[in-house]
Amino acid sequence: MRCPHCGMEINPNLVANIPPSVNVNAQLVTKKKGPSTGCIIGIVVGFFLFIFFGGCITAIAYPQYVRSLEQAKFRKALSIADQIVVAEANYKKANGKYTNNFSNLNLSIPESSVNGKSLETYDFTYELAVPNLQIIRKENSNFNYKITASLSKKQATCEGSDMICDRFKE
Repeated sequence: MRCPHCGMEINPNLVANIPPSVNVNAQLVTKKKGPSTGCIIGIVVGFFLFIFFGGCITAIAYPQYVRSLEQAKFRKALSIADQIVVAEANYKKANGKYTNNFSNLNLSIPESSVNGKSLETYDFTYELAVPNLQIIRKENSNFNYKITASLSKKQATCEGSDMICDRFKE
């Protein structure tokens, strides 16, 4: 007698010991192929743990990232303010007084627009109010502050966001 599944010869003595209720010619029942339920549960739990830890890390790191970004913008604003102060000093040398108009200054600041007494960049407004220069953070930020710098003296004050103004004093 041959096995209906693999074609191997079956010992007749073994077949004789099989109870009559078992169908010897029945098809083999094979296990379904694919991931088991335990595997799927493991993947789902792993995914949720990944999301949870990613969220925790983001919650810790994102505020520091925003602060660092704002401090970089603040340093850029101070750099532009330095250019304005130098341009005002040059204007005063040539004309004997400061100007209230950015158009009179020899400035080349990328991505800015001049409107008389004010110069606009994406993040800041610079206003000439002789003898001072005011740097005002635009309202599209969580940080609101204003820096007033003297054109004639090397001094400045900061009002507003504690995080920026504390850094300004350093």
